[in-house]
Order: sequence, then C-alpha cells, then structure tokens
Amino acid sequence: MAKMLWLNWSGGGNLPPSLGIARTLTERGHDVAFAGRPEMVPRVERASFRAIELTRAYEQAHRYPEGKWLPKAASFLTSPAVADQIRELLSAENPDVVIIDQMFPVALLEAKRFGRPSVAVCHTSVWRCLPMWRKFFAMLTGLRVEAGFNPIPSELEDLWMLQDKMIVTTLASLDAALHTQLVRFGPCPAVGTRDLRVCLTLRSRPHERQLIVICRAQPADISLSGGN
Repeated sequence: MAKMLWLNWSGGGNLPPSLGIARTLTERGHDVAFAGRPEMVPRVERASFRAIELTRAYEQAHRYPEGKWLPKAASFLTSPAVADQIRELLSAENPDVVIIDQMFPVALLEAKRFGRPSVAVCHTSVWRCLPMWRKFFAMLTGLRVEAGFNPIPSELEDLWMLQDKMIVTTLASLDAALHTQLVRFGPCPAVGTRDLRVCLTLRSRPHERQLIVICRAQPADISLSGGN
C-alpha cells in the first residue's frame, strides 16, 4: 500500500475526475489524501477522503494585479506563501507518491524538490491544447512577477516534464488532430461496477455546440455544465 498526497486545483473539471481516480486507488489498497484551497475541503470530505486545507492559499492575493485574471486563484497557484506551505506539508505528511494537478505550478516545483515519485494529472487534451497551455502558464507565472515575487519556470518542459509520470484522462482518440467542433471533453472514470459517469463542460455559444457522446458496454449518467 502506498501513501499518496494529491496537491489539487479544485476546478469544476479537475476535482470530480480526480476523486474518481482516488476512489479507484483506494479500492486497490492505497491511502489518498487531498491538499488544496479552502473551497476544496468540503467537496473532498463529502467523497469520504481526507482533506487538508492550504490555509495560506490567499495570503498574498492582494499583491496580484486586478483585472487581468483571478487574483485569488493566481495567488493559490503561484504564490511563495503556498509554495512554503506545500514544502512544509510534504515534509510532515511524508507521502510515498505525490500527485499534482498540472495547472498548479508551485506544487509541481515543490513536488519535484521533495524527491519522491511524482505524477502530474491533466484532465484536458495535451497535444490539441498545447498552445493554449503554453499561453496560460506564461500568463500565470507573469502575474507572479507582477505581484513582486521572483520568477518561476513557465515552460511546460520545466513543470510537467519534471515529474516522473504524466497521466492524461482524456481519451487518446480525442487528442489527435484539432477538431474545431470539439470544445472540451472530460470523462469521469467509471468506478467498480457503477454505471459510467461522463461530465461535459461547454464553453461555446449554444448554437455552436455540437456534441457526440458514445457510450459502450454500459449505460451512462451524463452531466452537462456551461460557462454562463
């Protein structure tokens, strides 16, 4: 049995599939705990996992520029205060494996510094979304500099590829050539003998939405969400 600590970004498309993976790991005998921002804690506890609040999540949010992105989110994902608390938490928890949401730069850096096996988890396509992710990380790490902190790496090669493994939950067939009709597809893993659960997040205007959901072997419980 391995002790695993999941450094989590609890976005709507991130936490649900992460809980599904954690449930499967637990069924295989592993111990999984989640660490993240305050909003994550009740959601994780309702799923019967141990949740650790990163209490310094927004301590430095006031230093991040308004009007460019979300100051509180940028603080949680990139601030030195969060990096320091993660470093202390890793030492205290002493996990065998560290799992990190791929959107969490300071957690990716601290996990590698910790020296135990580390796994980044991505809940979107990689190759189809690569230009978007490069732009996002450049923006995010740039906000840290604007807040007056020392720069951290922004290149994916210095964040994702530092880890021992990277798991992508998107189907491989959806991560090939760009298809303009496909907005985003995030499958929640089926667990045990339960019916397949699929979560689709839509970001385009209603008349542009064209979805195809293929359910094989078992019925599916489909959840839809949209920006506005």
